Amino acid sequence: MTLEYINPSDLPTPTTYTQVVVARGTRLIFVAGQEPEARRPR
Repeated sequence: MTLEYINPSDLPTPTTYTQVVVARGTRLIFVAGQEPEARRPR
């Protein structure tokens, strides 16, 4: 399985992880940095 590491230019570029990883062979996509939305807007 090959892995493609992607840090989109409009997102921060962290030093400890990658924003997106695409795994090929069986296609799996891992997306980092997701945050839940607030139940009530502030």
